[in-house]
Amino acid sequence: LMLGKDVKLEVDVDKNIPGNLIGDPSKLSQILLNLLGNSIKFVEEGEIMLKIRLHRQDQEKVALDFVVTDTGIGISKDDLEHIFGSFKQANQQTFSKYGGAGLGLNIVKQIVDKLDGEIKVESTLGVGTTFKFTLPYTKGLSAAISKSKPTEISSEEVKGMKILVFEDNALNQRLIERRLNSWGCKTYITENPIYGLNLLQTTAIDIVLMDLRMPIMSGFEVTQKIRNNTKKEVAEIPIIALTADFTIDDKNECEENGINDFILKPFSPEELLSKLIKNRNEPQTNYNFSASSDDNQVDQTLSESGFNLNAVLEDCMGEFELLEELIGLYKRNALEFIGDVKMKLQDGDIEGVAFAAHKIKCGLKMMQTMELFSIVEQLNTTAKTTKDINHMQFLLNRFVQEYPKAEKMIDEELGRLNKNRNE
Repeated sequence: LMLGKDVKLEVDVDKNIPGNLIGDPSKLSQILLNLLGNSIKFVEEGEIMLKIRLHRQDQEKVALDFVVTDTGIGISKDDLEHIFGSFKQANQQTFSKYGGAGLGLNIVKQIVDKLDGEIKVESTLGVGTTFKFTLPYTKGLSAAISKSKPTEISSEEVKGMKILVFEDNALNQRLIERRLNSWGCKTYITENPIYGLNLLQTTAIDIVLMDLRMPIMSGFEVTQKIRNNTKKEVAEIPIIALTADFTIDDKNECEENGINDFILKPFSPEELLSKLIKNRNEPQTNYNFSASSDDNQVDQTLSESGFNLNAVLEDCMGEFELLEELIGLYKRNALEFIGDVKMKLQDGDIEGVAFAAHKIKCGLKMMQTMELFSIVEQLNTTAKTTKDINHMQFLLNRFVQEYPKAEKMIDEELGRLNKNRNE
């Protein structure tokens, strides 16, 4: 792969690595995009090599070595000593030409540590740099993951169900509504917790889908109020959490508040249907937080043939007009996100930045704009860890620079799909 500037990117993956591993693909993407992005920035000509090797394995566990090597300008011994420290600029000569050094490496180190891995760096000025990190994984099922639609479940099993959805993102609201209605469900969708709680008092709801992170009242707080309701039929309604990420802390809090299950956004129609069938008429004390639920974290990366929206159109049940509507909402959300984060950074509202970043992640991933998704992931992580305003401003600027490219890519793909359906 030629990256411009006479720079070549090569990838070498060990064939002995098991095909299915359980881990966090979004965090791995964040690490690699950061390291490869730095290499691209500091290599004028030459090559960048990504090697992935099997470090060790046993019956259940696997450790992988990831090695990113470049023929760039290199890093001085003084800078190497502090390379994983908080964001700092390089010397003036480097800064004037490249704009800084060590971009995101503090975040990379924190992510690797959080994943129980190790990272180290070797570099020689004028020769190049090598970053090596090792991450542990758990082996998945030996059989290949099937991408075919499950045949053992039918939407007839949820027909007529009354479902209350707490969700504040317009894009997600519209998609969930159309999916549920297509299955014959009666849907009530709101971002207003008071409206939803009042509806439970007057309407026999069969199941609740709960966005965990809403601005007025969190999903955990709304769930507490449901579980504390004096009407038994309300207090024991099955609740499925909707979330763009799911941590051990989230799992514990879900169990403490009586949330039955969770589904990671963005999710396929099959995943949602399966969760509804699995949790209908479940007593609120029966929790379904199993390791298999983490299978939903399989990364929504681009197809080998390049960017396309075929999967999104399929999620829209083949309705081109719905896809157009979702893309319109996607664009509006992105522009509102830029303005919102800009204001929050000016006001020093770091918590607000983290919330805004978390909320937009799902839409970015749904539309497969993974470069924007990675930037927002880094922004969210920075807001929760180092709280470095300068780095967050840098990431916002990157988002602003990359968004027009993503929008153009989506518009071109929309045109292709429209042309195909009219032929």
